[in-house]
Amino acid sequence: MRPSLVAPSTLALLLAAACGDTAQPAPSAPAAAPAEPSALVAHLRARFVVQPEGVPDLPGRERPRAEPFALLKASDVLSFFRDGEHLTAKLPASNVLRPAKVRLPVKASGAFEVTDKVGGVSMRVRLLGASDATADARDGYATYRGALGGADVVHRVHAEGTEDHVHFANRPEKEELRYRVSVDAVAGLRLTSNVLELLDQAGCPRLRMTAPLALGADGEKVVPTVAVEGCAVDTSPAAPWERARVRPGASECEVVVKWQARVYPVLVDPGWVTTGSLATARAGHTASVLPDGTVLVVDGNGNGGVLASAERWSGGSGGSCSAAGTLATARHEHTASVLPDGMVLVVGGSGKGGHFASAEKWSGGRSARRAACTTRASPTPRAYSRTARCSSSAATGNSAVSRAGRSGREAGSARRAP
Repeated sequence: MRPSLVAPSTLALLLAAACGDTAQPAPSAPAAAPAEPSALVAHLRARFVVQPEGVPDLPGRERPRAEPFALLKASDVLSFFRDGEHLTAKLPASNVLRPAKVRLPVKASGAFEVTDKVGGVSMRVRLLGASDATADARDGYATYRGALGGADVVHRVHAEGTEDHVHFANRPEKEELRYRVSVDAVAGLRLTSNVLELLDQAGCPRLRMTAPLALGADGEKVVPTVAVEGCAVDTSPAAPWERARVRPGASECEVVVKWQARVYPVLVDPGWVTTGSLATARAGHTASVLPDGTVLVVDGNGNGGVLASAERWSGGSGGSCSAAGTLATARHEHTASVLPDGMVLVVGGSGKGGHFASAEKWSGGRSARRAACTTRASPTPRAYSRTARCSSSAATGNSAVSRAGRSGREAGSARRAP
C-alpha cells in the first residue's frame, strides 16, 4: 500500500506543535452592530452585560447569587406619540413616589426634557455634538443611529425619567460626553460622587443625573468622572437644606462625563431622573430613622458588589432622596444604631475582606434643627438627602471622611403602598 502523503503546510504545523510553538488564532474582530434599530437594541442588551461581584457567605447560610443583567434594561414603554418636535412615551400606570414627565427630541441635536410631576422642577438637556439624526421610536426605545460622530444613542424612558445610552463601536477622539443643561428653573446644583442633583427653592433635591457607568463589551467596568462647567456647584456632603444654597449663577451649564476604557466597543449610560427612589439598588443594608424623621440607608450589597455609600430619604411632597456620602469600609449585613446625639454607629458586617470587627460613625454634618423641605405642592413636606460624614470610631473619634459615593447600577425603587 502506498503511504499517504502529508501536505507541506500540514507538516509545518505538526513540526511547530512538536517544538512547542503552537500557532495561536488571530483574535476575531468585534461583531458590527446591526443597522436595524430593533436589532441594535437586542445586540446591545446581549453584549453589554454587567457581571455582579461575589460577596462572602455568612456562616451556615449560603447567600443567593445576584444574576448578571443587561446594562440597557428592558423597556416598559407601551408606545410613543409625536408632539411637535418632541416624542412622548406612553407608560403603564406606576406607583413610584416621584413620577416624571419626559419629552424626547425628534432630532438627536434637540434637547430632551425631564419634569418632576410632584414639585414641578424641570431640566432641559442637550447632547453636544449630536447630529440631526431622526429618532426611530419602536419596541419601547428611541434610537438615534450614528448620532454622535458615528456613535449610537438609545433612550430608555421609564416612570422616573430617562437613560440615554451612548454606544461607541470604536474609541472616540475624546472619551467624553458633553451635555448642555438648562438650570434656570432650579435654585441650586449639588455634585457629590458623580451624582448631580438639581435643587428646588427649599434646597431639596428634586432631579438628578445618576453616576454613569462605562461598560466594555469584554465586561470591563469603568466609573467615569463627572464635572460641571460654566455654573457654580455645591460639592459639600452636608445636607443641602440645612444651609445656604449655591446658586448656579447662569441659565445653562455643561456637564462633562469622562472615562478611559481599555477596549472598545463601550456603552455609557447617564440617567436623568427624579429623586423619589434611591440612587443605588441594594440589599443587606440598614435603614435607620433619624431624630428629624428622615431615614438613613447605609451600605449593603449592590449589583456591582458591596457598597460603601449612604443615602438619606424623607417623605413629604412625594418623598425625595439624595447623596449622603461614603463610609470608609464597604459592608453589608451590618448593624446601624442611632445614638442620642443623632449620629449613627455602623458596626460589623462582611465584605470583600471577610467579616469585620470595625465600626464607623455617621454624623451627616447636620444641625440640630429639623430638616424640612417645602414646595407649593405640600406645605410641610420633608426631603431626603444622602449627606454623610463618616468618621473612624477609634480613640480619636474625629477623623472624618466627607466623600460622597455611589456604587451599583440600578436605582433602588421607593414606591407607594397599593
